[in-house]
Amino acid sequence: MALDLAQVSIAATWQQSKVNTGFASTVQGPDSNALLATLVVGASDADSVYAASGTIASAGTVSIDLQSFTDQLGQAITMTRVYAMLVQTATGSLKVEPHGANGLVWFFSGTTPAITLPPGGGFCFLQTTSQTVDATHKVVKLTNTGSPAVTLTYKITILGGP
Repeated sequence: MALDLAQVSIAATWQQSKVNTGFASTVQGPDSNALLATLVVGASDADSVYAASGTIASAGTVSIDLQSFTDQLGQAITMTRVYAMLVQTATGSLKVEPHGANGLVWFFSGTTPAITLPPGGGFCFLQTTSQTVDATHKVVKLTNTGSPAVTLTYKITILGGP
């Protein structure tokens, strides 16, 4: 079974005000900045999703091989392209990076850069044209940096295609 819909939405909304003694407050907003991307779905486009939630013990790691996983429908998936990644952590600091062996370097621009999310943080990367996933560029590594030293809870979603 293939994806029926693939959309990524990122939004920030705000309002700010300043008290003016003797006058009405100055208000700016509400205002927002948003990105909504609807990906083309189908056999040669976005057609697969890796979605997981879990926990990682303090200083522990999780490796995600995009060429060898089972999706939420129980289907074996081998991604050959990737479009979007959304990662969030509820507790603990989470480091997201290419794995040392066959790392998915994609937007990291190399094998050593990483993104570290603070407790309660999140990160999303999206491109509307696919990035190749192959035998030497396929594994994402999640690490609980142990700051604070707790078991962390995370969610990750990766949109791609076989």
